[in-house]
Amino acid sequence: MRLASLPLAALASLSLLLAAPAQAALLVDPVGGTPVTFDDADEGSSGPVNLGFTFNFFGTNYSQVYVNTNGNLSFGGANPGGFNPRLGVDVTFPLIAAFYDDLVVGANGSVSYLSTANQFVVTWNNLDVFLGATEAVTAQAVLGADGSVVFSYGNLSSDGEATIGITNGLTGSNAQFASLSYLGTNPDGTILDSELSLLSTADSFVPVPEPSSALSIIGLGLFGGAFFRRRRQA
Repeated sequence: MRLASLPLAALASLSLLLAAPAQAALLVDPVGGTPVTFDDADEGSSGPVNLGFTFNFFGTNYSQVYVNTNGNLSFGGANPGGFNPRLGVDVTFPLIAAFYDDLVVGANGSVSYLSTANQFVVTWNNLDVFLGATEAVTAQAVLGADGSVVFSYGNLSSDGEATIGITNGLTGSNAQFASLSYLGTNPDGTILDSELSLLSTADSFVPVPEPSSALSIIGLGLFGGAFFRRRRQA
C-alpha cells in the first residue's frame, strides 16, 4: 500500500465518479446511535447537535454541529441545500462533506450519530439518491477531539455524484478532495469504490486502512501535488 499526503493548497477541483457498488464495513459501527430526525426527508437539517467536546476546525473551536440529510455537516447554521457545490467557491460557511449529494432519507434509510468524549460519528445509512440512482449510499464522518476528520463508506451509488472534502467557507481556502457537479459533463477525476476512508487534518488528506478489502482510487487534476493509487486485488 502506498500512501501520499496531499497538501491542502495542492488540491484542485476534482471530479468524482463512483465505481460499481459493494457492501463494506464502516470504520465505526453505527448500531446504538441516536437517530436524527428531519423536518424534510429530502432537503432537511437537524441541530445544533452537541459534539461532546471542543472541535477545532480551521482554527475555530466548535461545540455543536448541524447534521444535514445531504451527506454533510455544517457549523454555525443549517445547510439543507441539495445540489453538491464546489468547496471554496459556492460554500460560504464551514462545512464537512462526507458525501454531499442530493440524498433522501427514504423508507429504508436513516441518519444517526454517536458521541463519546473523543469522537463524534455521523452515519448516513442507506440513503436514496434523488434523480433516479439505482443504488443507495452509506457514508460516515468521524470527528475526533484532536481535530481530525475521517470519512468512511459502505454502499455507494453506481450513478451518483458528490462533493467530498472540508472547507472553512472562505473562497480559495479549503481542502476539497473530489467534486462532480450535476452540470458537469465528461469530467476528468477520481474513481472511488466503497470502503475508502480519508483522514483530513489541518495539513493533508491521506487514505487510512479500511476495515475490509480492496478499493481503487485514481486522482487526477492536482496542481503540482502528489496523488495516491490503490489497485483492486484479484
